[in-house]
Amino acid sequence: MIKGALTLAAVLFLCLPARLAAQHIIVTLSSDSIRCKIIGEDERFTYYRTARTKPGEREVISNRQIARILDTDEIVMRQRNGIFALNWRNFRFGGYGGLSLLLVQDLVQGTDGSLDEYYRDRNFGFWYAFDATYMIDESFGIGAYASFSQYGNSVRIIDQNSGMTGRLRDDIRIGYFAAQFTADFLNDASGSGLSVQGGVGIIQYTNNFELFAPFDISGFGFGLHLGASYRLAISPGVMVPVFIGIRGFSVSNMQLSPPEDAPDDVINGVSALIRSGWPTDITRVEAGLGLIISF
Repeated sequence: MIKGALTLAAVLFLCLPARLAAQHIIVTLSSDSIRCKIIGEDERFTYYRTARTKPGEREVISNRQIARILDTDEIVMRQRNGIFALNWRNFRFGGYGGLSLLLVQDLVQGTDGSLDEYYRDRNFGFWYAFDATYMIDESFGIGAYASFSQYGNSVRIIDQNSGMTGRLRDDIRIGYFAAQFTADFLNDASGSGLSVQGGVGIIQYTNNFELFAPFDISGFGFGLHLGASYRLAISPGVMVPVFIGIRGFSVSNMQLSPPEDAPDDVINGVSALIRSGWPTDITRVEAGLGLIISF
C-alpha cells in the first residue's frame, strides 16, 4: 500500500513539469519562445520550470532578456476564434540618420581642375530615413522605406571666355521611396544581431542649381538600395542600429526651369547639359545610427 502510494507520488512528480509547461510562454528579445510555468520572480530574474526541468530544480532568466510573457490559455482561445496574438517582434518602426557621400561626377569642370575641391565638398552631405516592417517570422520581414538625402555647395566663378562673374551653386535633395525586405542574422540572447536590408523604389531628384543664374532642375527614376546594420538591444523592444549602405542609381526625364532674365548663352549651356543626361548618376554611400522600436 505504502509502496504503491510512493510510486504514484513519484509518477505525479515526474509528470509535473509537463503539466506546468503549458501555462506560460516567455518571449525573449532574440525571438525565442519558452513554454513554461513561472514559479517566481524578483527585480532581476524570473524563475520557471519546463517539461525538461529536472525534479527539484528550476530555470532562471534575466528580466532584461524578456520581451513579453504570454498566457498559453489566452493564445489557444485567440487561435480558436481566429484572433492571432501579436508578439513584440511582429512590427518594427525605425528612424535613421547620418552622413552621405554622393558619387556623381559633374560635367561643369574648370579646365585646370579648379572645381575639384568644390565637388568633393559638395558631394558630402547628410541623410535621414524612416521604415516600417512586418516581421513574417523571427528572421525575415517586409515593409516600406523612405529616405531623404541633401548635398550642397557654393563658389564664385569667372567665365574665362567672356569675363562674366557669377556663382556656381548646388542644393541637391534626393527622396527615395521603396518596398523593403529585412533579414536578421546571429541574434544573441539580448536581441542584438546583424540585419541586412534591401529593396527597390522610386527616386525623386531636385537641385536648386545656379550657374551665373538660378535654375530649378528636377527628375525621377527607379532605384535600388542595399545595406547592413548591427542592432544593439538596449531594452526590451528597443534597438540602436549602426548602419552602412549604398543607394542608387540614376534619374531620367530631367526638367529645367530657367529664370526669365537669364542670359541666352547661359540657358543654352545648361540646357545642353540637361539634354546630355546630366546629372543622371546619383549613387550614394550612407552610414549612420538609428533607433528601432518593435512590438
